[in-house]
Amino acid sequence: MFSRVTRCSAVICLLALAVVSTTRAEDQPLPVDPQVKMGTLPNKLTYWIRAHKTPPGKVNIWMHVGSGSINEEDNQRGLAHFLEHMAFNGSTNFAEGTLVKYFESLGLQFGRDQNAFTSFDQTTYKLTLPDTKPETLQKGMQCLADFGFRLLLPNDKLETERGVILEESRTRKGAGQRIIEKLLPMIAPGSRFAERLPIGIDDVIKTADRQRFVDYYTKWYRPDNTTVIVVGDIDPAAVEKLIADNFGEWKPVEAPATDSDPGLKDYTTNRAGVITDPELEKTEISVAKIGPLTPLKTVADFRRELVEDLGEWALNRRYTELIEKGKAPFLTAELGVSPFLNVCRYYDAQCEGSNKDAKAGGEQWSAMLTALLLEIKRGREFGILQQELDDAKKETLAGAERAAQTEGTLDAGSFVASMNNDVSRKIKPMSAAQRLELVKSLLPGITREEVTAAFQKNFDPKARLLIVTMPQKEGLKVPTEAEILAAGEAAEQTKLEAPKEKERPKSLLETEPTPGTITAQEEEPDLKITSATLSNGVRIHVRNMDFKKNQVLVSINLAGGTIRETAETKGISEAAALILAQPATAKLNSTTIRDMMTGKNVAVGGGAGQDVISLSISGTPEDIEEGFRLAYLILTQGKLEESAVKVWREGKAQQIEQSKTSVEAQLRDKFSALISGDDVRIKILNKEQLDKVDIAKSQAWIDAIFKSGPIEAAIVGDIDPKRAMELALKYLGGLPKREVTDATLAGLRKIDEKKGPLTATVDVDTITPRAVVLTGWRGADWSEVKDRRILQIAGEILSTRLRQEIREKRSLAYSPACISQPSKAYKGMGMLAAYFQADPEKAAEAAGVAEQLIETFAKDGPTDEEIATVRKQFKNSLETQLKEPGYWVGVLGDLDYRGTKLSDVKELVEKITTYSKEEMMDVLKRYITPERHLQVITIPTKAPASANKDEKKQ
Repeated sequence: MFSRVTRCSAVICLLALAVVSTTRAEDQPLPVDPQVKMGTLPNKLTYWIRAHKTPPGKVNIWMHVGSGSINEEDNQRGLAHFLEHMAFNGSTNFAEGTLVKYFESLGLQFGRDQNAFTSFDQTTYKLTLPDTKPETLQKGMQCLADFGFRLLLPNDKLETERGVILEESRTRKGAGQRIIEKLLPMIAPGSRFAERLPIGIDDVIKTADRQRFVDYYTKWYRPDNTTVIVVGDIDPAAVEKLIADNFGEWKPVEAPATDSDPGLKDYTTNRAGVITDPELEKTEISVAKIGPLTPLKTVADFRRELVEDLGEWALNRRYTELIEKGKAPFLTAELGVSPFLNVCRYYDAQCEGSNKDAKAGGEQWSAMLTALLLEIKRGREFGILQQELDDAKKETLAGAERAAQTEGTLDAGSFVASMNNDVSRKIKPMSAAQRLELVKSLLPGITREEVTAAFQKNFDPKARLLIVTMPQKEGLKVPTEAEILAAGEAAEQTKLEAPKEKERPKSLLETEPTPGTITAQEEEPDLKITSATLSNGVRIHVRNMDFKKNQVLVSINLAGGTIRETAETKGISEAAALILAQPATAKLNSTTIRDMMTGKNVAVGGGAGQDVISLSISGTPEDIEEGFRLAYLILTQGKLEESAVKVWREGKAQQIEQSKTSVEAQLRDKFSALISGDDVRIKILNKEQLDKVDIAKSQAWIDAIFKSGPIEAAIVGDIDPKRAMELALKYLGGLPKREVTDATLAGLRKIDEKKGPLTATVDVDTITPRAVVLTGWRGADWSEVKDRRILQIAGEILSTRLRQEIREKRSLAYSPACISQPSKAYKGMGMLAAYFQADPEKAAEAAGVAEQLIETFAKDGPTDEEIATVRKQFKNSLETQLKEPGYWVGVLGDLDYRGTKLSDVKELVEKITTYSKEEMMDVLKRYITPERHLQVITIPTKAPASANKDEKKQ
């Protein structure tokens, strides 16, 4: 007999079931991640807290203020972003100049662990704390509370920071910024978005007085407009109390302001627009419209978005197939529907291409627009195929499964960023497991008819905007708006053939490879690494680690790359390595292979480096073997496709032309020439060299490497070591026999190293008023372990000094940094250098300041405080880095090739946190010498500059 309590519980359950049965399942609210503790303080500040132990002992705290540039008045344009900067310049509990320094003393790095960003709809502050001690958490929470309602906004810092903001604005200038400024008024005519880029306008930045900042701050920084997000290795209850203690005294506003009306209006007619820029080298086509922002609160809402996503996936696959088969007039194309600035939906199809095939009339834009529109029309007219829907469902389910499998050990930073995005969209967080259950329950019931209907609605040809963005060049005709609309209408009148389903092979490999054997094996017991030489000469390293659950990473490196190129073969390695990004064989084209890999939780890719051809595989333990199969297929039967080389060639041609007006590209090219002695292998590819790259020669080049090039590989992650070695024996041990090393590379590693100082000031034909400075010294080679580590430490200290002197004190640059980069492929090409963008008129001055600062540092060495701080910073970053599979696959993938010793890796933290001041000064004095000095400044010729324009080389 049931007890009374049991009977009551049963009745309650039956009543609940009865209530649920009267409500459609799709009308149910979306589930909320049960691991996220959500709450609201009496002052209406909200908080989301999630306990998560990856990485252990650390915590991310973000503060989301729901206001950005959209809420600025005309005389405040840029102040939302400016105010974000001012938050780091003095508050009640952190006196002017102390905040950044305090958190650096804990081991944080400014810009990486303490930062902020401003967009149209939000201003978000970010802290990644190195430990979860009560005092550390308290300081972090106090800091963000100060940002929220205790900023001092001192006048002297306002004046200093103006220069920093103006320099940040300078770094953003260029063709891309100019195009955005023209594009927004087309997309959202008459709206506030059209005139509210977060960076603001120079006049306001230069002249805004303190009261304007106070007005914005007090109006929009309010507890009811703020959400604190905490994710990390913490006790949620303790964090909840900290939030209440630190933010509870923030006074609510009696009549809070509402967000400014963005002024967005639905399109009512077809429109067209043209954007040109003299420094643009590619043509872009966009077909767009905007509509009301749809909710995402119920299962029905989720299902609606899922239906839309399936159709978009199918159409994007069609665009990819057109490109891969060489039938597209564009290089890339995609379409989609997404929230636009969290106030409306943006429906967009876009493609990019070159003007290489343009006729005298410049009609390439028309071919691109037509091809883009025809696939949209085909999608509306014939719908998607059942085969396409099945593929889309498989890929969607695989993605949801992988997210659920890996969620438990996902980085806390990924969680906090995703939760911040949810806050912006005004939706609740959902776990990957909950999302997977929804996907699994909803996918079977979705039909091709409703997917087609959703696509037809979203990409209706009525009331849309056609945009052509293209170069402004002599001889290239720019279309009128009427011509664009006429081309769009002509596309709509074109008769189309229905798409057809395709037959596919059942397996990538016709026969499985014969496994090799192990001829030698070594164990590293402390790190639990197994290394082996296989019977065909392949070297393999295996390490099991479950820091990231259900994740396996594989790196396969073949000796080769650009180090073997000459002036006649320059660029051939990059072209040949396209076979890794767009794999095909004589029997299977890339589209067929892509289709066969659909729904597999594994990705295969790679490319060419200075002295390696690298092939990578990443996936789940269950699907990683399919990645090995594809890798084996590429290495034994890989075939370059004409379309891949064509797309690459046209893209490189664009880059080459673009580089002529890029101060950054010209600096890289000139610096490469100085440091290498004009070695052709290291300089940027030019047009004459590009024209010599031939597909037949590229195929022969990669075939030779695949057939006999030494291979070293690593398998790292959540996989049984025995299983990992079985995969290596079968798919790597089954490859043709080869030598373990290539002795011919030693002679190729030498460069013509000129004695310095070597300096150059280079004119760049650009209208963008920005110079770039790189001033530095030859650094260490990879084999010089102690030297390269100490130079890396020096680089961190120097980055802080450069920021304090060049940015904060002199406002000469926005983000000066010291780059410490050892050389792996060539001897003598390591680098320790200051790099930054600057005002052309002040570039030479800034370069001199940076050079003097580094030379003084080499002479006097670091302070005790700097040593203590940098040790904590490295310890903080390395604690997590050394747990990451990505780090270990990088180390082990070329362990022997680089001559890296595992004993050095084991001692990394100990060594790098104990080097003395005397050891650092000894290294610095050997490297910071006139003979090793190199400097390049690139100056825009169409902007005023005081730097010496005469290029010189001493």
